[in-house]
Amino acid sequence: MSDKGNHRDLNEIIKGLFNEEIKLRNFQLEELFEKRLDELGGTQHQACRALDIEIKSLESILAGESRKVNLISIIKIANFLDVETSDLIDKYFEITAYNYQESIDVA
Repeated sequence: MSDKGNHRDLNEIIKGLFNEEIKLRNFQLEELFEKRLDELGGTQHQACRALDIEIKSLESILAGESRKVNLISIIKIANFLDVETSDLIDKYFEITAYNYQESIDVA
């Protein structure tokens, strides 16, 4: 492969890192939330107040540990993260399925 081909492949990889869909797939929700806080220069407490979500609820959703999820909270978090709600839901289910795999297998 020519150097030009390698350069184009590298550019596609770099572009993919900033693509919203790729960004969500490559990071855990907690990491995305922290990154967004850094971008905005805010704290988790400030974000929770702005989103009208309790800190414990936010933390359990981001960790994929919440067994009951308020869909309005998911929409608020998706808007805060600047990602599609459906992508956030997919990522949430992926993390939750991983966290509860053993009990899912038993069912």
